[in-house]
Amino acid sequence: MTDIVERLRAFPAMYQNGAMWVMSTKPEPLTVEAAAEIEKLRAERDALKEDAARYRWLRNADNWSEHGPCPLVATCEDTIYGEALDHAIDAALASGEKDE
Repeated sequence: MTDIVERLRAFPAMYQNGAMWVMSTKPEPLTVEAAAEIEKLRAERDALKEDAARYRWLRNADNWSEHGPCPLVATCEDTIYGEALDHAIDAALASGEKDE
């Protein structure tokens, strides 16, 4: 079975001509729009999955070492991870701090 986006783009438009239904050689504009929206949402989902994987790695204390990513978050003396990191990020987001 082909992907839904491919099927939507290939799905012919149907219109009524008198008592007969006629199949167009072009797809229905709505199906083309739906296919584009699905592709856009898939790209957004994939980007969010990458961000989530990075974040899960960052918040896992097992990935931290003496020379690990602690300078990215705080000084090494103030290193936080796990739920404490979640709360710090939530607080920063709530206060409007930029993430870049």
